[in-house]
Amino acid sequence: MINQEMLNIVNNIITTRFPAYANYVHPAPILVQATFPASQGAGVPVNAELTINNSLVSQYNIPQSQVWVITDLYASSASDIVLDATASFVKNGVKVLMTSAPLSTNYVGNNTRPGLSSPALYEPNSLITLPVAPISANGTTSAVDTFFLSVIIYDSTFS
Repeated sequence: MINQEMLNIVNNIITTRFPAYANYVHPAPILVQATFPASQGAGVPVNAELTINNSLVSQYNIPQSQVWVITDLYASSASDIVLDATASFVKNGVKVLMTSAPLSTNYVGNNTRPGLSSPALYEPNSLITLPVAPISANGTTSAVDTFFLSVIIYDSTFS
């Protein structure tokens, strides 16, 4: 969970590094689903699918007119995390910005929910991928983890 001080730092970065993008800001929750096949090994990641513009995508290229800042990760229900795992925030297929705490700890009803340790910044034309690695091996049936990302989108189209 990002506090107000961290949000102020993010806004300062945007207005300093990307001034054209600072005029139009809107929050956007993104639904994420990670599907683990039967017998998925511990630590072996699958690419999660993000719901963007009503489509499921395993990677997303940030439009030239936007900067995205992912500020939080949460599950709306404890039952949404079937196979406990961690999510890594990858930029351009190579740079791991951070890895989340176990998804099971990020249920919104958890008073000590860790959220994200820092915001993940994706500049224009950056590629987002979200590999999700199970903490323990999966059983004999597939499992789906469902969670959300809180994203602040800075868009220069409206400046």
